[in-house]
Amino acid sequence: MHIEDSDRLSYHFVTNDDADFLWEIDQDESVMRFINGGKKTSREDIDNIMLPRLQAYANFAFGWGIWRVQELSSGENIGWVLVRPFGFFHQ
Repeated sequence: MHIEDSDRLSYHFVTNDDADFLWEIDQDESVMRFINGGKKTSREDIDNIMLPRLQAYANFAFGWGIWRVQELSSGENIGWVLVRPFGFFHQ
């Protein structure tokens, strides 16, 4: 699946090669405040929990996974969007 750029944002499917991006964005307390109350994610948790969990349901053809959101004008990574099958974690 490909998501077209908007006027100011681009979207990129996250893979295991994006561990540095995931770790970097999860070091921002202002980001983490909305996810888990402000606790930064360790690199070990990215590598040993988040990426394996992501790979359990990631499916590029359906668009399921994490999508990196990047500002077009600056190239700055501004966050990510999670797309997953409904009820995946409740099976």
